[in-house]
Amino acid sequence: MSFITLLTNFWLKPQDYLQDKSLLYMDVLFLFQNSSWKSFVSCLVWKNKEQFICESIDKNVISNAFEAPLLELLKMMSLLLINDQANTNKTDHIAFKLNVDLLHNKPLSSEIVKVSYPDEESFFDDLKTANSRRVKYLLYLYAHIYGDFSNPIDVSKLQIEHILPKEWQNACFDGWDENSHAEYLEKIGNKILLDSKRNIKCANNFFAKKKEIYKESSDNLNLKEVKDLAAKEEKNAWYKEDIDKRGEEIYKGLKNFVMSQNPA
Repeated sequence: MSFITLLTNFWLKPQDYLQDKSLLYMDVLFLFQNSSWKSFVSCLVWKNKEQFICESIDKNVISNAFEAPLLELLKMMSLLLINDQANTNKTDHIAFKLNVDLLHNKPLSSEIVKVSYPDEESFFDDLKTANSRRVKYLLYLYAHIYGDFSNPIDVSKLQIEHILPKEWQNACFDGWDENSHAEYLEKIGNKILLDSKRNIKCANNFFAKKKEIYKESSDNLNLKEVKDLAAKEEKNAWYKEDIDKRGEEIYKGLKNFVMSQNPA
């Protein structure tokens, strides 16, 4: 089998070669805004090509070889996207440097990415006006972080759900008015991923009703945070402080993930 054929087969069905966290890291990267990262993954395939041409493919062996490099790649690319610096020129440059390190058996250095994690004010202000594709990527990454990368999540079925309803319903409720609604609606803490069927059902319902719909989230979607929200029996309203608190959790969750150091 030629390497081109091997690589084509890999990209057509990575699940035939990878499993567990290695495959989940790939799932998130497939949602990234450009394909620069694929260069590094192709280099990983080349580096480990002997494992792909064995008579019996051992997904455990391949996954173990891919897991740490894919994690580092995911963190680097995600940090760029969080900072809205994931343009093709920059991500191509990062992928090239990672390829050089990989082929020379050097540790993949996080110093390759010369950006820091944004402060809270910059993070929240920027994401209020970010395009939906970027927001969906970060929510999808956070959904995996929240679930400790323990289960696959089919992103093709997911949409961005606004927990506080998008449409203002000319009434003062739970401390909300039209001005505060406009201020908080597009905050990252008010957005979560939900399958399209239930997102439509949620429509402009308030939190007490939405919780019932969140409970319907099927187990095979593995939306742990949605299920946890639905399980808050004592909570039947969604307040400003809930959005702020969840925004903080997302900010810290992403920061802890992308800024963490891989074990040696």
